[in-house]
Amino acid sequence: MQARANDLGRLTADAVAARLALKGGADLHLLTIGAPRQVRRETIRRLRLLAPEGGYIIGADQSMPWPPENYAAMMDTATAFGRYPLNLPGD
Repeated sequence: MQARANDLGRLTADAVAARLALKGGADLHLLTIGAPRQVRRETIRRLRLLAPEGGYIIGADQSMPWPPENYAAMMDTATAFGRYPLNLPGD
């Protein structure tokens, strides 16, 4: 699902109601040009929005190359905070 093209909160509610898994949601633009700290912050935001009811697979909203340090920032953050029950840090 594309971060900028969808109302992710609404998609989450609809998916939970239908018992669907969602994949993506991490803004490729930010993953490509952002700093790792920005990627970490955005990963927390996506987990907070999309993961509470389960069925969320974090990933880029589009498949294109992006810096390996930003991929590591997203995956490290998802590993640290994306396990259930969620225990997300404050913004």
